Amino acid sequence: MYDCTVTTGSSKELRQFLRSTAPKDSLEPASGIFMDSKVIKEVERRISACRSGSELRSGKKMLAAELCRGAVAPDLSAQFRLLDRVVCVKRTCAAPFGEFGTVIGLLCGGTEEKVDVLFDKPYFGGKSVRFVRFASLLSVRIAPSKLDYRII
Repeated sequence: MYDCTVTTGSSKELRQFLRSTAPKDSLEPASGIFMDSKVIKEVERRISACRSGSELRSGKKMLAAELCRGAVAPDLSAQFRLLDRVVCVKRTCAAPFGEFGTVIGLLCGGTEEKVDVLFDKPYFGGKSVRFVRFASLLSVRIAPSKLDYRII
């Protein structure tokens, strides 16, 4: 059992010890912009509705998804924003190659920028979206150099 009799001297020694120890990892500044959980739920609802075909719209621009599944070089100067539609153009273990997704978070700072993407189809190895209960779609945090911006 834990001994509750802690003397004043030992607590001072503990505070001194904690102040003298430096963190082993270097601290890096980090900031990010993330979507609200209600907005993520709405994005998921609309993607599911489009997949089921219940919301069909006539559009002037057509996109052949088969053309995006080849080896397309990503635009390194692209600036991603929230709710941008993207496609994964590099084969990685974290994200499905050639699948479309929506940007739901931007993580800046540190050594490399990262982008949170909610993909249109569930896949093996994805993570559930933060703070969204019972989400059927999965997200991944990847580098922008593995994505390409697509206007859909």
